[in-house]
Amino acid sequence: MPDTAQLSDAAVELRNRSWWDLPTRIACLVGAGGLIYRAALIALGAPPTNSDEATMGLAALHISRGEDFPVFFYGQSYMGTIEAYLAAPMFWVFGPSTVALRLPTLLCYLVFVVGMFALSRLVVGPWPAVVTTAVLALGSDRVIKNQLIAAGGYPEISPGAVWLILLAALLGVGVLRPRRWILALCGAVAGLLFWTHWLILPYLAAAAAVLFLALRRSRGQGRGGPAWVLLGFIVGAAPLLWHDLTSPLAENSLAVFLGQSDPGDAASVAGRMSGGVLFGIPMGVGLCSPGRCEPWQVAWAIPYLALLAAAGVLAARGIRRSDSDQFRNVVRLALVLAAVVSIVAYARSSAAAATPVESARYLSPLLISTPVVLWPLWRLTARLAAADSRLRCRHQWAAVVPSAALLSTMAVATSGLMLHVPMVQAVEARRDLLAAHLVQTGVSEVYADYWTCNRLTFATRERVRCAVLNDDLTPGLDRYLPYRQAVASADRPAYVAPTQHALDDRLRAWLAGAGLSHQVTAVGDHRVYLPDQPHTRPTSP
Repeated sequence: MPDTAQLSDAAVELRNRSWWDLPTRIACLVGAGGLIYRAALIALGAPPTNSDEATMGLAALHISRGEDFPVFFYGQSYMGTIEAYLAAPMFWVFGPSTVALRLPTLLCYLVFVVGMFALSRLVVGPWPAVVTTAVLALGSDRVIKNQLIAAGGYPEISPGAVWLILLAALLGVGVLRPRRWILALCGAVAGLLFWTHWLILPYLAAAAAVLFLALRRSRGQGRGGPAWVLLGFIVGAAPLLWHDLTSPLAENSLAVFLGQSDPGDAASVAGRMSGGVLFGIPMGVGLCSPGRCEPWQVAWAIPYLALLAAAGVLAARGIRRSDSDQFRNVVRLALVLAAVVSIVAYARSSAAAATPVESARYLSPLLISTPVVLWPLWRLTARLAAADSRLRCRHQWAAVVPSAALLSTMAVATSGLMLHVPMVQAVEARRDLLAAHLVQTGVSEVYADYWTCNRLTFATRERVRCAVLNDDLTPGLDRYLPYRQAVASADRPAYVAPTQHALDDRLRAWLAGAGLSHQVTAVGDHRVYLPDQPHTRPTSP
């Protein structure tokens, strides 16, 4: 580690640097464009909502009414509900809606892009930070879903991790002093992330390593620092810790999470490598069109891995040098290792092979490592320019051309989502017709499939309560059990099924076999079956 004089020189350099310069102004404009783009998508009803997001909306609705204060996503003992607590005040002001539910996630994006610019500028430089901001301003279907849909964890974990790493890095280079409130804040942010979603654990570990080395570097200024970090962590993770201490071992969040973890035995190694790495990386970082990845988009996985490896080697070599750039290399290496661990963990799961499009959301934190992925290009440019200063402008193409190609690919993916919006609006309009029909006809209790149920209940503000049926007519996953109890006690619940769906076929067969007279109404993409008399609940024919 460098001595105190070197540390002070680095800190003075950063403190004296003008931050409101041309790169910052350009980044602000680019970031504002990304914010406006996402706000417009929300206003247009994209990306489409789903039953999981509606479940978070129902939790926010209950919080806003003071009826319930859930620690975890309804129906499970892991994944915190911070999104619901952030949305509850929005419901007070604007009323319950999907738009109001997504306002906090839009704010999370703003926090994310600001933190990423600051972190990128600190560890790789001002102009690479502008390119990073441009990458984050664009947004493919998969990236936008991760950032805006309030379905549990994804929108807020990346912003929290970025600011945690940024604070640790600023402590390490001497811009910030290890004051107690800063250390407690770091611990609290880490605790909140730990409560929210364990998908961010590789980046939490990276932040913890950077913070540990920063405190060692402070040489006595941060005495008692670990204790303050631990105290903050306990406060931030208090909901999770309290739940685990007061619940049976079977409902412990760690036990439940590990019980749902799949080591990937059901999928071949080739399938997991293909879906988790070659397909997963381009889809996860925003290089693919909605629902698919063309071969030329998939091809980006190879240069991504090559640049990540190069960044790791360069950072490891840089750490050996005792100079003012040493701690920046620590941060760079931490970001590289966090990305590698995230990719390996995802590729080990069978979901990477079985459902690669939807499961690519598990790679959403990779965007945090964007600056170090691009860093080797800028490092190469600097080396070439230093070797021949007369050709400086020509050598800059070594970074400009690959960056432009990357941004062009992401722009194509972004335009694919924009062209997809009218279809999304049409589908959402048909689903809204179903909710309006049930309210207008006075139907208040229904059975339906999982992806219809809670969306229907949230859309009607609980005027229609829904219980889940599996395709074989057995009870499905009801995340909020009072709804099932309410439907079970109803005399004549309705039955809702998507058209051309297995559940629809089973319902028609059951009604015919039971001899129940009923009314059938086609509404949008669904059929509503309303028996004319009280009846026993369905069983699989």
